Amino acid sequence: MFVVMVLGSREGWHNLRFRGLLLLGLYFEKKVLVSKISKNFLEDYWWEIMRYNIAISGVGGLGILTLGRIFSRAAMFMGKKVIMSEIHGLAQRYGAVFVHVRMSDGEDLAPTIPRGKAHLLVALEPVEGLRVVDVLGKNTIAIINTNVIYPPTVAIGLEDYPNVDDILSELRSIVKNVYAFNALEIAKKYGDPRVQNTVLLGMASKIPGMPLSNDAFINAIEKEFAK
Repeated sequence: MFVVMVLGSREGWHNLRFRGLLLLGLYFEKKVLVSKISKNFLEDYWWEIMRYNIAISGVGGLGILTLGRIFSRAAMFMGKKVIMSEIHGLAQRYGAVFVHVRMSDGEDLAPTIPRGKAHLLVALEPVEGLRVVDVLGKNTIAIINTNVIYPPTVAIGLEDYPNVDDILSELRSIVKNVYAFNALEIAKKYGDPRVQNTVLLGMASKIPGMPLSNDAFINAIEKEFAK
């Protein structure tokens, strides 16, 4: 079981009910518990211990940059060197957004994740997880929000959206550990659909190999939403 830390607007952060959710234990069902990750994961974890690379993908309006800043702030809280870069598609809501967060224990890093070197993928939309396959490797942990947001080309009938099961099958052919669930439905269950990115953050905070502590995440959230 693990804590799901709640994000949202700055106004929401200062709402007592909203803040009250911050450190509540909002627990996933057994089917998505981190304990089901391969027992051999740590033995197979061949990347440099001194580095950690996080890829965040999705579309505009889902809080992707907020997630990137929280990971970055948490890394700085723990004394790590960190660099965050972002790539935007269409400069509008629901345009593709991809964020790289790279951290180390002292080494200066390039702003983008090398091919196959992401330790963690957090995809806030299924098909956007496929857009970043170049940074995924066999030992990447992929956390996928299965809530679909149709791009404008699909909405007006110019393109078809892939079947979500097919998307997940493709990802599983690339990485060993894919954890997929509807973060929006979980967020709604606890009263605020805006915090689906937080559900994903809660999952990410407890995966094997995550170098950031709960205290670091809490500090990062407080700073991100401070007045």
